[in-house]
Amino acid sequence: MIPTIFKYEWIAIKRGYLLKIGFSVYCLLAFYAVFKGNNMIHNRESILYNIDTAQVARYKTLLVKYDKIDTLTKPGKSTFRLVSNAMRIDQELKNTVSMPTHPYAALSIGQLDNQSFYHQVSLWNNVYNTTAEEIFNPQKLMVGNLDLAYLLIFLLPLLVIGWNYNIQSDEKESGTLLLLKTYARKPIHFTGIKLAFRFGVLFTLVAVLNLIFFTALSNPFNYPTEIAFWLLTTFVYLLFWFALIFLVVSLNQSGKSNAIFLAGCWITILYIIPTALNRHVESSSSSIEKTAFEEARDNDMKVWEIPSSILIDSLKKTKFNADFNKYPITDTPSFKYAAFVEFGQQFNDHIGIANDNIKLSNYKKMLSFNIINPVFSTLSSLNELTRSDLNAYIHYTDAVKQYQQLRRYYIYQFMLGKKPFWVNEFKHFPKFEYQLKYIDRTLVIKNLIHLLTAIITFTTMGLRVGNRQLNSR
Repeated sequence: MIPTIFKYEWIAIKRGYLLKIGFSVYCLLAFYAVFKGNNMIHNRESILYNIDTAQVARYKTLLVKYDKIDTLTKPGKSTFRLVSNAMRIDQELKNTVSMPTHPYAALSIGQLDNQSFYHQVSLWNNVYNTTAEEIFNPQKLMVGNLDLAYLLIFLLPLLVIGWNYNIQSDEKESGTLLLLKTYARKPIHFTGIKLAFRFGVLFTLVAVLNLIFFTALSNPFNYPTEIAFWLLTTFVYLLFWFALIFLVVSLNQSGKSNAIFLAGCWITILYIIPTALNRHVESSSSSIEKTAFEEARDNDMKVWEIPSSILIDSLKKTKFNADFNKYPITDTPSFKYAAFVEFGQQFNDHIGIANDNIKLSNYKKMLSFNIINPVFSTLSSLNELTRSDLNAYIHYTDAVKQYQQLRRYYIYQFMLGKKPFWVNEFKHFPKFEYQLKYIDRTLVIKNLIHLLTAIITFTTMGLRVGNRQLNSR
């Protein structure tokens, strides 16, 4: 029986020109989406290449100056003062660090186009954003990007609905439903078998496309975990929609009624639920914290305007890093500048970390609703796999903050500790060595469990309702 159903389903697929058009459009959109995402990543890497090229040129120019100093001339003396001053060398270098992109980031852009991906690191610059627009992005994440993840989450369900909304009503309207009842007491099983075959065909198509993109973007053998979880997430999300359709068609209504109801489900699941939850989460914190941040910026300290006696007294009461506190407090321009830097960095770090904590808190609140929010559940998993989510960016900014501090205290050795600074010390400036965060497998698995719970619920309800509806007619 099952081979016969599969045979005629395959014949129907080959004869269905509208279905072929739907498959072809989806494939073309998938290639375009990956091309578009890869183009964005390529532009990002081009910017970083230009920055790195300029940075290397500045480094080589300064290195040459150490070998060609003539202290008998006025320009030579000026050059000597420059290259022997760690603070001024740091300003000349304009050292810039960047967040690397995962090879598969083009498949799920996430927040990559919404965050700064490179930062200039010097004594005063700070990694954290300091404008209200950057801290509280006005709903940009609601728009989304046309990448492969967008197609999987938003457009693939439309293809599933368009193909399957009348899978059982066709049998009823053509009169073959009575014929099916002669083969088994529970014709709903035939619908389940047909849906299973169609699911297999569609998932095979999507999986082949994904594997093509994985291979085109990088060596797939280097990223087996990402590929396995991506395919598994796609499998379960697609199965979620087939299970929902199984429940709807089990009600044994007309194809038109099924189409209208499933369209309503698509709008509710993909737009109404995420939007309502997003507004609920944001309304509890954003306005309060935004006001606090703006007031804090307005009251930013101007250390240079503070009298020396008050500044020094404040320094004695302030707990800085132990590497800073080891230097004696003196009323000198160098120490006053360093104090200004430390006060400023402490202030900006406080604001930035508080902002990150708010973002993470809201993100975790959204994740806590994943049992009723399959879209965010799936998208958060895909972004996690490509390191394009909020957690990955905060992991990067935290690493930059630590690097800024390391570089700052390296300069203080010469600025406050009176150590001589020359070519050897210039070559040993701390380097930024950063690796992308590891996958949070727990998050991905939890999201899969949420989807599987919905799938089991829909399937069980569909079987019960279908058996009752068909046996009563």
